[in-house]
Amino acid sequence: MSTNTRWTDELLNKALKIGDPLLDDKLMPEIFGRNAMKDSGEDAGKCPISHKEHGYKTNRLEFNLLMDIASKLLEEPELAFTRGSEVKALMEAMPEDFVDFFEPIPAPDWVDEEKLDIAAQLWEDNSFPMLMALGPASLAYCYMISNAIPTLYDTKKLADKKFMYQRVYETGIFADSVMRHNGLRVFEDFDVAEDKYWLDALQATDPDGDWCIAHGRLHRQAGKPDGHEDHGHDVPNPDKVQKLVAEFREQHKKGRYIWGPGFVNARKVRFLHATMRYMLMNPGSIPKRKQEDHDKHHSPMDSHHHAAEPFDVEKYGVPICQEDTSYTLMTFSLVLYECLEYLGRRVTNEQKKAILHQWKVIGYIMGVQEEYLTDDPVEGKELMRRVQERWAKKTDTGYLLTDALLDWVGTLLPPIFGYEKHFPTLLCEMFLGKKMSEYVLRPERAHPPVGKGGIQMMFWRPVSKVMITSIRFAYWIADNFLGNLRHTSDLTDQLLHRTVAELISSFRGPWARKPFWLPLNDTTWKRVRGATPEFQQTLDQWRRRIFTTILAAVACLMLTDFAALAWLVTVVWQWEIFNDYSNVALGVAAASFAGYLLILSQLVPHALDKRPKLPESPPAKK
Repeated sequence: MSTNTRWTDELLNKALKIGDPLLDDKLMPEIFGRNAMKDSGEDAGKCPISHKEHGYKTNRLEFNLLMDIASKLLEEPELAFTRGSEVKALMEAMPEDFVDFFEPIPAPDWVDEEKLDIAAQLWEDNSFPMLMALGPASLAYCYMISNAIPTLYDTKKLADKKFMYQRVYETGIFADSVMRHNGLRVFEDFDVAEDKYWLDALQATDPDGDWCIAHGRLHRQAGKPDGHEDHGHDVPNPDKVQKLVAEFREQHKKGRYIWGPGFVNARKVRFLHATMRYMLMNPGSIPKRKQEDHDKHHSPMDSHHHAAEPFDVEKYGVPICQEDTSYTLMTFSLVLYECLEYLGRRVTNEQKKAILHQWKVIGYIMGVQEEYLTDDPVEGKELMRRVQERWAKKTDTGYLLTDALLDWVGTLLPPIFGYEKHFPTLLCEMFLGKKMSEYVLRPERAHPPVGKGGIQMMFWRPVSKVMITSIRFAYWIADNFLGNLRHTSDLTDQLLHRTVAELISSFRGPWARKPFWLPLNDTTWKRVRGATPEFQQTLDQWRRRIFTTILAAVACLMLTDFAALAWLVTVVWQWEIFNDYSNVALGVAAASFAGYLLILSQLVPHALDKRPKLPESPPAKK
């Protein structure tokens, strides 16, 4: 262990014992209630909503409603000031602590708006490969931390693909909302008028003058200054007044605040984390369904609701503690840009610092204390290393979670000779490296026996390396040459970003459950009308079509690269043996590049427009 590190055992052990004091000590007891309604359900719905009288069920309704109001205010902020609007009336009736939680917060001095813009541009230009890295890399890094993330899930339920859709959907809309432009918006307060500085300076140098502003001018109300026989006041020293004005200008800083879609979603996720933490540490705090209903319906949160004993804090630390969250921030920032670099994308030091800064701001919004935040690449790398050194282990929980996640990623890929099974595994192995991937990949998955996919793996392992090498070369060409073709570059970025938005939306899944809502009881997962297995199969086929179309575009671009390189070789060396192939290489390069443009401009938008959609459904019951 390096001794020259900020992340000492003393600091991390302290972080292990801290959750989110603001929510844990104040809002969670109020949400769950000290006098929760009995599980019989006899009193449900008979009384008006009262957060003080009925405990968790009614408080949950209020908070879920407030989350909807916060989202509505992002679209129509004027409603908060419109007399007679439902939004204004509902906000005024809400408990003050609930409303305060979603209000914009003061931005610390270290928040850099320029860095947020740079990070947002990096996401929008690379959202497709970054989204693809979230599963095999970002989440996989979390699943190796033996005492933290895996212990918060009922792995038997997470292994069920139908619940994975909702989880990926929530992760996707969260990531996109916090990382895109104006997802985190920093805005400034009203500025003080210039006359106010002069008024304060005059009053400070002549406190008995009772100065005021009237009719656009500064006036001394308490008599006249010295120089007039009937008064004994000193004339304010002009130099001193001007110096004070300059000091007041310097001291005054316009208030800056953070808000936006990313802020609201980050607060929702923060509250969900606090909810899970409270349920784990206070078994029985949430109402349960009757046993016969529970046998029919399951959710990934059942293990929290039915836990008989409190979470072992002494052994594992506080669930979703400061150490867990600060580590997770690195997997969504540092890991993502490392994945881009692995794929051959050029990421500048400025961009690296910007995305780390972006997630530092996100961490601050989510309640991570500043001593556990960093936007320095070296410190971020060291933080990951230290946490992995402390907690990375091979566990059945980690294997199960990774299996479920990679199997789900496989549903997006064409089923060709085990490609959908083995390529996600190889991608995880490549992104994490051989040593770290062993913590999350079962040995039989990474190296299957001959009779159980071993031959397929032996084929796809070298092919995948060739594919990654080709992608690296394509990115090198794009960064060094296509970047100068602004129209082509913009077309690619815009279409891939639209593809990401459509894919995230399609991950909504078959469940009528709003993202980030607090559950009514041990499960509120109900199927959306029309979400049949046949519809899900059609949607899976559409996703595979999207990925196949994009892979075809990438193949055309790679062919363009290799053909152009071959043509360049014939031009530079001018060997006689290559003369007959010069025009052929140039023709292939031109044709494949035309095919790339055709696929991106026509086939990808056409495929996106063909996304299967469910009929409009009534709102989910609260």
